[in-house]
Amino acid sequence: MSFKHLLALMVVVLTSSATAWAATEEKHFTLELAVEMNTSPTIIVCTLRNTGKVDVETTPFATNYNRLVIIDASGKEEEMFAWKDGIEPVVIKPSQSSTSKVALEDCFERRKIEIPGTYRIYWKVAEVKSNELKISIPEKKE
Repeated sequence: MSFKHLLALMVVVLTSSATAWAATEEKHFTLELAVEMNTSPTIIVCTLRNTGKVDVETTPFATNYNRLVIIDASGKEEEMFAWKDGIEPVVIKPSQSSTSKVALEDCFERRKIEIPGTYRIYWKVAEVKSNELKISIPEKKE
């Protein structure tokens, strides 16, 4: 076998391996944000649904690669999470879901977000993103 043929074979094998690896790394889950009605403070409900045939493992809500993201009027994103080493994973079985709840006001107060305007919030786990919620901070009446 010539060097040229060997090189072409290596490219095919490497390409096939990369494709197989990428297929096993696909995320088979969905993320959804919702607002819980009639609560004070306002509660955001975050639901991860396993739509695949294997377990989904993630970290607890707002830790490591599991993050809530706030986008201000200028488009600047701020990720809310705490990095924790040695954390136990949360395992979601196929066709199961996991729900976390967070007080919306706490998210804004912890980040000292008080400038009036419209903000957007989404949740992401690894590179999968939820729907966005729009939040309005009104002008203060004097």
